[in-house]
Amino acid sequence: MLDGCDYSIVKYRERSPFVVNDVFIDAAWYRAATDLNAIAERIGTRASFSSSELDEFAAAFDERHRDPGSEGYFDYDIVSGTRILAPTPAGIAATISGIIPSARARRMWQSYLAEGGEMRAVWTLSPRHPAFEPDRYWRGPVWVHLNWLVGLGLETVGLDEEAAKLRRETLEMVSNAGFFEHYSPVDGSGSGAPRFSWTAALSLDIARVWAGGRKG
Repeated sequence: MLDGCDYSIVKYRERSPFVVNDVFIDAAWYRAATDLNAIAERIGTRASFSSSELDEFAAAFDERHRDPGSEGYFDYDIVSGTRILAPTPAGIAATISGIIPSARARRMWQSYLAEGGEMRAVWTLSPRHPAFEPDRYWRGPVWVHLNWLVGLGLETVGLDEEAAKLRRETLEMVSNAGFFEHYSPVDGSGSGAPRFSWTAALSLDIARVWAGGRKG
């Protein structure tokens, strides 16, 4: 599709049936922008983004991605002009942005855990959803890099105990099963490719955070 549009995003958006504002990508952009500003302040140079620009983005993020009914955050389908209310943890991971208030993030996390029941966190599609498959990539399995991101997000909004619990359970799962690509949310067994490097790397980082004496 992009090739047919000569790689023009404007033309692509006019023709494609799939144009989405991704809640996590938008959250990651905001986090990156504020981090760049913090670096600029530290080294004594001009900030990359003004306060008004960041405030405008945060307001647009909330308006576009937050569902008032559930108070959750979701992807937004630009073509249909509606939120994609799929029960995934993308909105939880978006807490890395720092935009989502702590009290709302806590309710989101509690609702997420209740939705999963006895499932291990972080499942990638609700076990109540008809498309849930515990061993099929993003239709259920637990991924360590997503757990790493969610732990960072929970810590960002001040949910330190929740982040610590998630990190502890993640390391226990990896310790029991090994460094797999992903894991079953049902019993924590490994699936996908074995000896997976990013699982090993992020497990080491999670352990480093623990060893460093931080609450997480």
